[in-house]
Amino acid sequence: RAGDVVAAFLPNCWECIAGFLAAAEIGAVWMPVNTEWRGSEIEWLTSRVPVSSVLTFAELREPWLGLGDRLPPGRVISVDDLVPREAEPPSRAERFTDHPLMYYLTSGSTGRPHVVPRSHRNTVLGMDGVGGALGIEPHMRFLGAVPFNHPTGLGNCILLALMNGAAVVVM
Repeated sequence: RAGDVVAAFLPNCWECIAGFLAAAEIGAVWMPVNTEWRGSEIEWLTSRVPVSSVLTFAELREPWLGLGDRLPPGRVISVDDLVPREAEPPSRAERFTDHPLMYYLTSGSTGRPHVVPRSHRNTVLGMDGVGGALGIEPHMRFLGAVPFNHPTGLGNCILLALMNGAAVVVM
Protein backbone atom coordinates (compact mmCIF):
# COMPACT_ATOMS: atom_id res chain seq x y z
CA ARG A 1 0.00 0.00 0.00
CA ALA A 2 0.97 3.64 -0.29
CA GLY A 3 3.66 4.52 2.24
CA ASP A 4 4.71 0.92 2.93
CA VAL A 5 8.45 0.28 2.74
CA VAL A 6 9.37 -2.55 0.37
CA ALA A 7 12.92 -3.80 0.81
CA ALA A 8 14.32 -5.11 -2.47
CA PHE A 9 16.90 -7.79 -1.73
CA LEU A 10 17.54 -8.56 -5.39
CA PRO A 11 20.52 -8.72 -7.72
CA ASN A 12 20.43 -6.87 -11.05
CA CYS A 13 17.46 -8.46 -12.79
CA TRP A 14 14.29 -7.48 -14.62
CA GLU A 15 12.29 -8.43 -11.52
CA CYS A 16 14.03 -5.63 -9.62
CA ILE A 17 13.00 -3.09 -12.25
CA ALA A 18 9.42 -4.40 -12.41
CA GLY A 19 9.18 -4.38 -8.61
CA PHE A 20 10.40 -0.79 -8.42
CA LEU A 21 7.90 0.37 -11.05
CA ALA A 22 5.03 -1.45 -9.30
CA ALA A 23 5.95 0.06 -5.92
CA ALA A 24 6.22 3.54 -7.45
CA GLU A 25 2.82 3.20 -9.11
CA ILE A 26 1.02 2.52 -5.82
CA GLY A 27 3.04 4.97 -3.73
CA ALA A 28 5.07 2.41 -1.76
CA VAL A 29 8.65 3.30 -0.79
CA TRP A 30 11.30 1.19 -2.58
CA MET A 31 14.42 0.44 -0.54
CA PRO A 32 17.08 -1.50 -2.45
CA VAL A 33 19.32 -3.48 -0.08
CA ASN A 34 22.73 -4.91 -0.97
CA THR A 35 22.40 -8.69 -1.38
CA GLU A 36 25.77 -9.09 0.35
CA TRP A 37 24.22 -7.97 3.64
CA ARG A 38 23.75 -10.66 6.26
CA GLY A 39 21.72 -11.15 9.44
CA SER A 40 23.29 -8.53 11.72
CA GLU A 41 23.11 -5.82 9.05
CA ILE A 42 19.51 -6.67 8.25
CA GLU A 43 18.59 -6.69 11.94
CA TRP A 44 20.17 -3.24 12.30
CA LEU A 45 18.27 -1.95 9.25
CA THR A 46 14.89 -3.29 10.34
CA SER A 47 15.36 -1.76 13.80
CA ARG A 48 15.53 1.67 12.13
CA VAL A 49 13.23 1.41 9.11
CA PRO A 50 9.69 -0.03 9.34
CA VAL A 51 9.99 -2.55 6.50
CA SER A 52 6.54 -3.79 5.45
CA SER A 53 7.72 -6.51 3.08
CA VAL A 54 10.79 -7.86 1.31
CA LEU A 55 10.97 -8.82 -2.34
CA THR A 56 13.71 -11.35 -3.05
CA PHE A 57 14.49 -14.74 -4.60
CA ALA A 58 13.90 -17.96 -2.65
CA GLU A 59 17.62 -18.64 -2.28
CA LEU A 60 18.21 -15.17 -0.77
CA ARG A 61 15.41 -15.24 1.85
CA GLU A 62 17.33 -16.64 4.82
CA PRO A 63 18.81 -13.43 6.34
CA TRP A 64 15.31 -11.90 6.46
CA LEU A 65 13.67 -14.78 8.28
CA GLY A 66 13.49 -14.83 12.07
CA LEU A 67 13.13 -11.08 12.61
CA GLY A 68 10.18 -11.69 14.92
CA ASP A 69 7.67 -8.87 15.20
CA ARG A 70 9.72 -6.63 12.92
CA LEU A 71 8.91 -8.67 9.82
CA PRO A 72 6.63 -11.71 9.90
CA PRO A 73 7.85 -14.55 7.61
CA GLY A 74 4.82 -14.15 5.33
CA ARG A 75 6.09 -10.67 4.39
CA VAL A 76 9.29 -12.07 2.84
CA ILE A 77 8.07 -12.55 -0.72
CA SER A 78 9.95 -14.58 -3.27
CA VAL A 79 9.57 -13.44 -6.87
CA ASP A 80 9.78 -17.17 -7.71
CA ASP A 81 6.37 -17.62 -6.03
CA LEU A 82 4.54 -14.68 -7.60
CA VAL A 83 1.69 -15.57 -9.91
CA PRO A 84 0.37 -13.04 -12.42
CA ARG A 85 -3.24 -12.09 -11.76
CA GLU A 86 -5.78 -9.64 -13.01
CA ALA A 87 -5.77 -6.52 -10.93
CA GLU A 88 -7.60 -3.25 -10.92
CA PRO A 89 -5.31 -0.56 -12.32
CA PRO A 90 -3.87 1.53 -9.47
CA SER A 91 -4.51 5.24 -9.30
CA ARG A 92 -1.92 7.47 -10.93
CA ALA A 93 1.26 8.05 -8.93
CA GLU A 94 1.13 11.85 -9.39
CA ARG A 95 -0.63 12.14 -6.06
CA PHE A 96 2.58 10.92 -4.40
CA THR A 97 4.89 13.60 -5.85
CA ASP A 98 6.26 14.86 -2.54
CA HIS A 99 6.15 11.50 -0.78
CA PRO A 100 9.22 9.27 -0.63
CA LEU A 101 9.68 7.16 -3.73
CA MET A 102 12.70 5.34 -2.41
CA TYR A 103 15.13 5.11 0.45
CA TYR A 104 18.79 4.77 -0.47
CA LEU A 105 21.29 3.37 1.98
CA THR A 106 24.58 5.27 1.97
CA SER A 107 28.00 3.65 2.20
CA GLY A 108 28.17 4.45 5.89
CA SER A 109 31.02 6.95 6.18
CA THR A 110 30.22 7.30 9.89
CA GLY A 111 30.31 3.56 10.55
CA ARG A 112 26.70 2.74 9.67
CA PRO A 113 24.73 3.57 6.55
CA HIS A 114 22.31 6.47 6.53
CA VAL A 115 18.81 6.11 5.12
CA VAL A 116 18.30 8.84 2.51
CA PRO A 117 14.80 9.48 1.12
CA ARG A 118 14.15 10.65 -2.45
CA SER A 119 10.73 11.89 -3.43
CA HIS A 120 8.87 11.16 -6.65
CA ARG A 121 9.24 14.82 -7.68
CA ASN A 122 12.98 14.93 -6.93
CA THR A 123 13.59 11.76 -8.91
CA VAL A 124 11.53 12.79 -11.95
CA LEU A 125 13.01 16.30 -12.12
CA GLY A 126 16.53 14.90 -11.70
CA MET A 127 16.14 12.33 -14.48
CA ASP A 128 14.47 14.89 -16.78
CA GLY A 129 17.32 17.35 -16.21
CA VAL A 130 20.11 14.85 -16.71
CA GLY A 131 18.35 13.26 -19.69
CA GLY A 132 17.96 16.65 -21.37
CA ALA A 133 21.54 17.71 -20.63
CA LEU A 134 22.94 14.45 -22.02
CA GLY A 135 20.56 14.30 -24.97
CA ILE A 136 19.13 10.88 -24.09
CA GLU A 137 16.92 9.63 -26.93
CA PRO A 138 14.68 6.58 -27.44
CA HIS A 139 17.09 4.83 -29.83
CA MET A 140 19.78 4.67 -27.12
CA ARG A 141 20.66 1.62 -25.03
CA PHE A 142 21.96 1.63 -21.46
CA LEU A 143 23.95 -1.19 -19.87
CA GLY A 144 22.65 -1.90 -16.36
CA ALA A 145 25.99 -3.00 -14.90
CA VAL A 146 26.15 -1.03 -11.64
CA PRO A 147 24.28 -2.79 -8.78
CA PHE A 148 20.66 -1.60 -8.69
CA ASN A 149 20.86 -1.17 -4.91
CA HIS A 150 23.22 1.78 -5.57
CA PRO A 151 21.81 5.21 -6.57
CA THR A 152 23.89 5.15 -9.76
CA GLY A 153 22.57 1.71 -10.70
CA LEU A 154 18.90 2.43 -10.15
CA GLY A 155 19.03 6.10 -11.14
CA ASN A 156 21.52 6.44 -13.96
CA CYS A 157 21.39 2.92 -15.39
CA ILE A 158 17.65 2.27 -15.14
CA LEU A 159 15.52 5.36 -14.48
CA LEU A 160 17.49 7.73 -16.70
CA ALA A 161 17.01 5.36 -19.62
CA LEU A 162 13.37 4.43 -19.02
CA MET A 163 12.16 7.95 -18.23
CA ASN A 164 13.68 9.20 -21.48
CA GLY A 165 12.39 6.38 -23.67
CA ALA A 166 15.68 4.49 -24.00
CA ALA A 167 16.18 0.76 -23.39
CA VAL A 168 18.12 -1.00 -20.65
CA VAL A 169 20.21 -4.14 -21.10
CA VAL A 170 20.50 -5.81 -17.70
CA MET A 171 23.91 -7.31 -17.05
